[in-house]
This record gives sequence, C-alpha cells and structure tokens, in this order.
Amino acid sequence: MSALQWTTLVHAIIATLGLGTGLVATGRLVSHRPPGVLLRFFFAFASLTDATGFLFPYRDILPTHLAAIASLMVLGVTLRGYVVAHQHGAWRGIYRVGVITSTYLLALMATLQVFSQPGSTPAAIHAPRLFLATQGLLLAASLAACVQSLRARPGRRRRTTPPMEVHP
Repeated sequence: MSALQWTTLVHAIIATLGLGTGLVATGRLVSHRPPGVLLRFFFAFASLTDATGFLFPYRDILPTHLAAIASLMVLGVTLRGYVVAHQHGAWRGIYRVGVITSTYLLALMATLQVFSQPGSTPAAIHAPRLFLATQGLLLAASLAACVQSLRARPGRRRRTTPPMEVHP
C-alpha cells in the first residue's frame, strides 16, 4: 500500500470512530444522560478527523476543508464550555449545541465523500437531489437534537415564583 492509501485508511477509521462516538454522545445529550468518558473520545476523534483531512494532497481549498475548519472552531468553543467553564450558565447550552454541531459537520463530510464522484474532487456530486435531501434530513435531525437537548430535563421544573415561607 502506498502512503496515500495508508493515510486514507487511517483517516477513514478515525472519521468513523469520531462520527460513531458523536452520534452516541448526541443521543445521550438528547436523553439528558451524561456522555461520560465517551465524550473525551469524541473530542479526540473529531479533532483528529479534521486534522488528518489536511494531510491529503490538494491544489485548491475544497468544501471538506471548509467544513473541517468550521468543525475545529466549533470544537474549540465546545471544549471551552466543557473543560474550562464546566457547563455552567450559558456554557451548558453552548457545549450541547457544539457537540451536536460537530457531529453534524462530521456527518456532512461523510455524506459529501459518499456522494462524490470516484476519481474527482468532492465538489463534483453525483445524484445532487439525493445529496440535498440527505443533507436536509441531517440538518433537520441535528436541529431537533439541539432543541431537545436544551430543554429542561424531565422531572425537573424551574421555579417561577419563590418558595412560600412557612411560619410555625
């Protein structure tokens, strides 16, 4: 195998692990369960996926490069909310939306690779209507996951009035 084939194989394995851990982490966030150690694997694999995508030879900036740059920026903000701010205040929502957005961008890049014509750049899409329909479904599912993950956990109600004082 050539170096390019090895790079492609390693990148594909890392991307699959990143997307898989991202989907599981998203599912746990939507169901209001903590992702635990799985989230650390997601951050590692998602970052490595974006970074190894730049190892391939290219002449121009491709859509996958732009998605990888956007994903790295989202991951940076998400890591800030997770590691530094410990999901306090607004950082809780930023962290949750960031994980789901990063997973969406990994799925976007994967579908772009699936729908690209063999031997051409990823910008040349075959079956563009099916690609757009797939992207629309992915976007709708990601937006629904964001909304669901930001809702209050079941069984926990926010108080709208202060508790009544009871005098003996």
